[in-house]
Amino acid sequence: MQIWSEVIAYELSRDLRLPVPPAFLAQGPGNGSPGVLVEFFYGYALEPAIRFVHAIERLQGLQFPIDYKRGSLKDNITLCRLHLTPEWRSWWARTLAFDAVIGNVDRHTENWGFLFEPGLSSRRHTLAPAFDNGTSLGYIVRESDLGSFMQPARLRNLIAKGSHHFGWVAGDGEGAQHARLCRLFRDRYLDRSNPMDDALALTDIRIGRLVDWCCSFAYPLPFTPARGHFVAAQLRARRDALAAALGA
Repeated sequence: MQIWSEVIAYELSRDLRLPVPPAFLAQGPGNGSPGVLVEFFYGYALEPAIRFVHAIERLQGLQFPIDYKRGSLKDNITLCRLHLTPEWRSWWARTLAFDAVIGNVDRHTENWGFLFEPGLSSRRHTLAPAFDNGTSLGYIVRESDLGSFMQPARLRNLIAKGSHHFGWVAGDGEGAQHARLCRLFRDRYLDRSNPMDDALALTDIRIGRLVDWCCSFAYPLPFTPARGHFVAAQLRARRDALAAALGA
């Protein structure tokens, strides 16, 4: 299911206006094994020699305390400020909302980072596209269990339990809940212009068309109608939970 999660996440990222590496269904040479082809986001020919550095490398290099179980969004933001990162508010707002909508639980400090041009004297780093989005959309639920998870109470519990890989501060489990952390960030760092609004504008029609598109593929690992119903129900419920948390 993580293959499909990567592809769906990429498709949705365009609605939410968040840079995400393009992801496509693929099959391996020879045996045709299913997989996902994710495009690199640096190292292109005829472009400056851009380098990528994981956030964990900069946090360790600057001797931030590291909590690998539940990191700190506050520390992430401090790191961005130290590196003179442009538009960090918008990037984090969109990424937090994106992860909340798809139910991504894996945005740890090795799953985000910076792009920079070596040799420049400036400390300025830009934020890389939000990569590694497969741990989302209820990927762990087996096909045989989909009907059970479509029960309203169980689906509500799944959404309520969804959390980011970091809270406001390290170890903050309660504040890490997807929609709640979005509200905390909004209240501290955003004014009238809220990039999270693009996530709230995700319509039921768009969600339905996306899952129908996935179901249309003849692929060794099919995206079944039952999986489509489950993913669509999650997306609607997560969007609505985010809207409620933001008072929209």
